[in-house]
Amino acid sequence: MRRSARFILILCLGGFLFISVLLISSSNVTYNTKSVMTNSTILPSKNRQRICMLAGPHKTGSSSIQGNLYRWSKPTINFTDSKFSPLPKPAISWVWPVPIEIARVEHNDSHTWNWEPSKVFYPMMEVLMNKEHRTNRRLFQIYTPSKIIEMYRDAILTFWNDGYDVVFGTEAMDSIIKLPEGPSMIRKISVRAPNLLA
Repeated sequence: MRRSARFILILCLGGFLFISVLLISSSNVTYNTKSVMTNSTILPSKNRQRICMLAGPHKTGSSSIQGNLYRWSKPTINFTDSKFSPLPKPAISWVWPVPIEIARVEHNDSHTWNWEPSKVFYPMMEVLMNKEHRTNRRLFQIYTPSKIIEMYRDAILTFWNDGYDVVFGTEAMDSIIKLPEGPSMIRKISVRAPNLLA
């Protein structure tokens, strides 16, 4: 078996195991008697918050994983034409932190592919990898790279500060693992809360 095929197999199995553990751990979460009030919703205050970045390479089923995690988590935004509409009641106690303004711009832009809220983190990776100048998408014409990163960071931190576990990802996030610039990419999105994504 070629080395790249083994790598992809390991990532796929790892993704499957992560999803299994995520679903099992979400159903067996131990809660305190305290509660946190946010946006007129009472959220159980957990002993420990978690954050997970899905680093799925292209063509390894990561779109399905992203779509289902978005669908199973607490709804943060929904478009009626979305293939992965959120469930009426979240299946997991995690949130897919969609930056609302980025989602609106991307949703209304004419892409060559069908945009979904589960795909909202791809532009963040384009900025982190300095690839935003290679596209003529409206998002990169409206906002500077630093503003785009700020919007992602703010969305993640908002839900984190509201007491949610956070999960997000996109195909290009495997670059954080593969590239020598990976640690600096993480620092760019965790500047205001260095212990959050460390």
